[in-house]
Amino acid sequence: GYKAGALANGMKEATGKFIAIFDADNLPHPNFLKTMIPYFTKPNIGLVQARWSFLNRNTSLLCRAQALFLDAHFYIEQSARSRGNLFMNFNGTAGVWRRSAIEQSGGWQSDTLTEDLDLSYRTQINGWKMILAEDIDVPTELPSSIRAFKSQQFRWAKGAFETGLKLLPTVMKANLPAKIKLSAMFHLTQKIISPALLVLSVLLIPALYFRLEGGMLKVLVVDLPIFIAGTGSMSIFYGLANGCEKSGRSWKNRLTLPLLTSLGIGLAVNNSIAVISALFKKQNCFIRTPKTGEIGNDTIALPSSYKVRFDYTGRIEGLLGLYTTTAVICALVLKLYPSLPFLMTFVFGYSYFAFLSYKESHA
Repeated sequence: GYKAGALANGMKEATGKFIAIFDADNLPHPNFLKTMIPYFTKPNIGLVQARWSFLNRNTSLLCRAQALFLDAHFYIEQSARSRGNLFMNFNGTAGVWRRSAIEQSGGWQSDTLTEDLDLSYRTQINGWKMILAEDIDVPTELPSSIRAFKSQQFRWAKGAFETGLKLLPTVMKANLPAKIKLSAMFHLTQKIISPALLVLSVLLIPALYFRLEGGMLKVLVVDLPIFIAGTGSMSIFYGLANGCEKSGRSWKNRLTLPLLTSLGIGLAVNNSIAVISALFKKQNCFIRTPKTGEIGNDTIALPSSYKVRFDYTGRIEGLLGLYTTTAVICALVLKLYPSLPFLMTFVFGYSYFAFLSYKESHA
């Protein structure tokens, strides 16, 4: 049962009414329990989730981007779900569960790769409430290698889709407000954007030639507004999150903001495979996310069994990087200059991921 099995086994050993869960790389503050337990004043509170903060957020562009992604998740996304009485999710670590909520909802189950999301939805369907402790953080370590990052994202993407296939029918049939059902549908199926981005990537060059019929006017009227709407909404979303995190308000993190769209595109191959794997119900092992112990000058040597295997998706990303670069050249030849900012987000995303994969495989 992997992590779910380990957590179920841990429940047999723990004797308290509340269960605090941490990943091995977490460094919770000494007063963590004293600040978390008071949130359980109401008997229907099943989980209190703390925010993550990051020990190595400034190590590299990849780490800064991950930190901004997750800042937005906690400061805006999780906060909105918690305050708006929508279904939210346990993030797998840095949270405290009420034991009875776990037991009454069927316990930890290993039929998805995201046992935390699965249990979160089952408890909330059963009437338990989950809240975010916005003022409490738990320092943790971000994956510093591209292969570790993609391994983690694969697990999250596939597990979320598996949970959707498993529980969305139950959510839709349950006596729940329409806003909860709609939010749950978007929450559990959001990774479908990755296959859509992959299809869009392949259609870039044909789309350029299609644009020739309407000339520059069609590019300005259609392409530019779509680009501004897509990137603008994301920039506001992540920009607000960056403003919430004091340790993230450096000039380096501000420069990272425009690149987040590209990094999301770079994950398209990896997460598309995850979604397709979930749709066809292919069984995958739970692969732990390797960490390096990057805390100050202290590092931990990892055993070979804890490292991620060869990343074949880097080759596909490299080919897509070349293909999208060809699209940029076509746009230049065809003088479709307003399309260049849109196309460059694809070029950078795929090329950056391919470069990091190549670099790590030859280290």
